Amino acid sequence: MLRVKKYGLLTFVLGIFMLACTRDARPPEVLDQQQMVTLLIDLYLAESRIALQNVPKDSGYKYFVPFEDSLLRAHALSDSVLRKSYEYYLDRPEQFERVYAAVVDSLNLRLQKAASTPAPR
Repeated sequence: MLRVKKYGLLTFVLGIFMLACTRDARPPEVLDQQQMVTLLIDLYLAESRIALQNVPKDSGYKYFVPFEDSLLRAHALSDSVLRKSYEYYLDRPEQFERVYAAVVDSLNLRLQKAASTPAPR
């Protein structure tokens, strides 16, 4: 009897441990970190293009929605994948911080390249 309880408890503890370890496994419908970085860069560049148009915020949103749709199509993604990916990374701040650090580094590099390139005449 004691032996059954011991193995039952051991099985229960191992089951909980296995569930805890698989919790952080990225679901297949969630973008990996590099895909998320690439998509966020494209989204921020689209936002900046619209912001440079000097349109009111509500009009800017109206222009951004088709931009976002075309970006998702270009990346062969649905809006639900984008939403699930955001939710996944928001629940994992350390990973989201790495994603955003890569986005910022990439955008800064693009800015430096643009600043060092002579303007066309």
